[in-house]
Amino acid sequence: MIAHRAVAALLAALLLPACTAGAPGGPAATPAPSPRGGPAPITLPVVASLSGPTAASDRTYLDGMRLAVRVFNRAGGAAGRPLRLDVLDDRGADARGLIEEALSRPGVPAVLVVGPGDPLAALRQEVERSRAPVLLFAGDLYSSRRLFRQVFQVSPPLRWQATVLARYLVLDRMHRSVAVVTVPGDEAPYRAVADALAEEGAPPPDRVLLRSSASGAARDASSADAV
Repeated sequence: MIAHRAVAALLAALLLPACTAGAPGGPAATPAPSPRGGPAPITLPVVASLSGPTAASDRTYLDGMRLAVRVFNRAGGAAGRPLRLDVLDDRGADARGLIEEALSRPGVPAVLVVGPGDPLAALRQEVERSRAPVLLFAGDLYSSRRLFRQVFQVSPPLRWQATVLARYLVLDRMHRSVAVVTVPGDEAPYRAVADALAEEGAPPPDRVLLRSSASGAARDASSADAV
């Protein structure tokens, strides 16, 4: 619950100035009244996987966002207007097109992205031109020093996570065989763990690809001391 309230507080810090002084992407649009009466909701586009190989992990972030929005709305919303999430399914593939679509919406107050940070790094000019803040969940631009203004990285950096985990697994648990489960095409988590294990004098980890289900990947990595 603390993490969800932190997300709600971050949304408040980002959205309240936009709702009271005009949206960051341009002049404030006059909100259409809600069909049910009352103030129109503020729609936040979310780029995440509802299907595909990363849907299971992305669902945990989406559940947290939905809870944070409920907490935020119960507290009165932003300038009296409730929030609404509009989830765009990237199907576990390259999300650049959907991110561009979200950034191009007139007066978009913020964009939430669940997944690797590479698409945002490739769209840096578009992000900066939109002037809308982007919240990055699960991805990591900090470790590779590609984080730039307007992108708020919510997840801890991979380099920090890998260092802490490697010390725990090697020094405290005395594991020697480690497997890293990653989605196809995402090298950053494996490389971060491999580098951290090497610093602790441990052998390189095995890499297991998450292709269809987490249970299948767990079976593939069952011979390792830690996964």
